[in-house]
Formats: sequence, structure tokens, C-alpha cells
Amino acid sequence: MMNRLSFWRYRLIFRYLKFLLRFIFRPNFHFFGFRGVKLILKGKISVAGNARTRTLFMRVGDTSHSKMDNRVAYDFSLVNTFTGVLGFRLFFYY
Repeated sequence: MMNRLSFWRYRLIFRYLKFLLRFIFRPNFHFFGFRGVKLILKGKISVAGNARTRTLFMRVGDTSHSKMDNRVAYDFSLVNTFTGVLGFRLFFYY
């Protein structure tokens, strides 16, 4: 799905994901042992004539790096699309 991601539709998908995280999963973060989730999508997302990179940044919950007791699990992956390469970073704070 992310290989065919269009710039005009990616906001809707990630807005729905943010809704799910904030209102469905966040009240149950203590049950899962989470404190927060951060997601960053960066790269050329369906760019036309003037090539620009776009960044989508989303965080839910306690995602502070200044607290000593927050632990972080992190994953970075590259997604090749027809417009270029996207970097997808996902952080779980527990």
C-alpha cells in the first residue's frame, strides 16, 4: 500500500491512524505497557514538477527524551515508491 501512496491521500490514512492511536489505544497504553508512540514519514511523496520532500510527524502519548525512565524501541525502514524513496521511522516508548 505504501508503494502506491499518493500525496493527496496519505494525509487521510495517517489522520485515521492518529485517531485510532489517540482515542482507541491510548486509554489502554498502560495495559500494553506503552507510554507513547512516534511516527515519522519523510521523503518524496507523489511530487510533481518541482520536487519537494514532505514530512509527516505524528506522536501520541509521552514521547519525551528528557525523562530518564522512558525506554525507546526504534525501527527505520525505506519504502521505494514511483516518485522516490520514503524513510519510515517508528518509535515505541515504554
